[in-house]
Amino acid sequence: MKIFALLRDQFQKDGGSYLAYLNRIGDFPNFELLTPECLLSKKKKAPLKILDLACGPGNAGDYLARKLSGRFSIEKVIYVDINADRLKTIPNSLIPREIVKSDLFDFLDKTGERYEVVVLRYAIYYFPLAEQSRLLEAVASAMPKGGCCVVSSFGLNDGETGFLTELSAKAMGLKSIHYDGCYVPPKDLKGRMKARGFLKFELSKGVTVWDIESFSKKFDLNKNQYGELKSWAASRCEEMGFSFKEENNNLYFEVPVYVLKGIKA
Repeated sequence: MKIFALLRDQFQKDGGSYLAYLNRIGDFPNFELLTPECLLSKKKKAPLKILDLACGPGNAGDYLARKLSGRFSIEKVIYVDINADRLKTIPNSLIPREIVKSDLFDFLDKTGERYEVVVLRYAIYYFPLAEQSRLLEAVASAMPKGGCCVVSSFGLNDGETGFLTELSAKAMGLKSIHYDGCYVPPKDLKGRMKARGFLKFELSKGVTVWDIESFSKKFDLNKNQYGELKSWAASRCEEMGFSFKEENNNLYFEVPVYVLKGIKA
């Protein structure tokens, strides 16, 4: 993740720790909610298997493994992603790990193991709604009773999720994006998880920081397009009540994020 200039001083103040930085900006919003006792039963004695799906660089699985290791024995962390380049950046750890390049559905269909902790960090919104439900069903099938599924995503209500979709459309030069999925409010995600055998939900809210320069580079915008997108985003942030700041001709703004935890019934 790019260390935004706006937060560099705070990052250094936190000792240069990547996890401290993630906690500071909300990439793991209020993860103190996810205490070992909260995640799993105190009676759990068998070694745990942690499954990090669409893991990217593997920060979430690694974070949870180290957090749980002081209370439970960790058998291994399994990192699954379709992108081989991202898998090369999985952090080294003393905790045993398994790295798998695979489509999520293929992996879940073929695995014969059961995973006590499953994490989907900023991944579920890449799937259309029908596939989100199918994915959650496959995840539930790969978990034992009492296992914990942790899902993080952007947006807490329809207005916020609409803004994020609209921003992406603007950056791509489209009037709108018609996509049967994208950023899903937690109330909708909770309903789908509940229908697939999850209960005892806990919701944690936070923010992460985005910047317009990154969007400009990602979508190869020219100077005029960049200026137009920045002006539009500033206006919409003010309208939505998002915190934002301009620095070095760039616009940084906070985006609402959430973590939803559900226990397999």
